[in-house]
Amino acid sequence: MDTLVITTDSRASINDFLSKHPVDAAMLFDDNMAVAQAYQVTATPTGFLANRQGVLKYTSVGWSNDKMSELQAEVDKALSE
Repeated sequence: MDTLVITTDSRASINDFLSKHPVDAAMLFDDNMAVAQAYQVTATPTGFLANRQGVLKYTSVGWSNDKMSELQAEVDKALSE
């Protein structure tokens, strides 16, 4: 499974965050918010999960411990397809 982090935050703030909290994921800096607009992102964090065929299977807005459980269940389901 591949993970892509898309951010509208500045490179400086992301680099500062990553120096404290390393993440093993590709980073895309959405400087002009084209990706955010295309996917109608209205809040951060917003997460998307696509299956192997690129079909969007799950969307999450906001974050909580419950969201992590939901995401894990959706990842498991997508991997079994």
